[in-house]
Amino acid sequence: MKRNLMFFSLMLFSSLFAADLSPREIIQRCIKRHGGQQNFDKIKNLYVKMDVHSKNEKADVESLIEQYFRFPNKLRAEISSMMNPPTKVSWNGKEAWQLTKNKLEKTKDPRQRDNLKESLRFVKLIMLTNLLEKDSTLKYEKHVKRKTYGIHVVSQTNKQGEDIKIYIKDSDYSLFGGEFSWQGNNTIFKVFLDKQNYWVDGICFPREARIYRGNEKVLDAKVRQIKINHLKNGNSFFTNLKEKPKMKKRGRTRRGRGGNKRTRQPRQYKKDDENKKNNEDD
Repeated sequence: MKRNLMFFSLMLFSSLFAADLSPREIIQRCIKRHGGQQNFDKIKNLYVKMDVHSKNEKADVESLIEQYFRFPNKLRAEISSMMNPPTKVSWNGKEAWQLTKNKLEKTKDPRQRDNLKESLRFVKLIMLTNLLEKDSTLKYEKHVKRKTYGIHVVSQTNKQGEDIKIYIKDSDYSLFGGEFSWQGNNTIFKVFLDKQNYWVDGICFPREARIYRGNEKVLDAKVRQIKINHLKNGNSFFTNLKEKPKMKKRGRTRRGRGGNKRTRQPRQYKKDDENKKNNEDD
């Protein structure tokens, strides 16, 4: 009885405390939890290599995807799978490009353009600091109680009128996920980020991600490698998909799991990240 009363009191206190925080303060705490504004500000480009399991109308597809992001709005993805020939796609901030079977063309397919734009929004979600960009509006939506923690739900509307909702754990202010509508229709996509313990150059990234279309899971992703500011190519790299990536060579460094260059994470989070069961209430 006493244990239940203590747990109820703790949840009540968390709810009351959550009401005292502005949405900006919640986002700022989340940024601090994941490495701090000063470290995110150093990111000019980002490389992510991941294994992806996706579903479509025809089959399940296993792919290896390499993504190159350049601040603020350039994205290139190289997709390899057993079922399809390698494909390269990009968004250079204004136009979408595609390279298949060594044929480079500007894509006019609205679905392809939307796919790239949504992928860019997903990358920016991981970047966190874009949530505080100038001329955007933050709103505290609600506090969702779960069994052992709660979720702050904060929405952001940017200057283009695009909306996104952010899920942040109230226990440690780690980024739990987010949701957004697919551009051009009302389909809701939800992103859940798991195992928030992949530290690179002082920034904490998730090791895994899940994406749902409504209640249907459409994608699982597991990160193999992340590099920050290693891309040496100019902006033509995001238009000319025949151009090969040029990456900085890495010197001898202490390597963590997954072979990534690691920066020691804050001590207060290390034990939690190693021992805590992820998403116990999903």
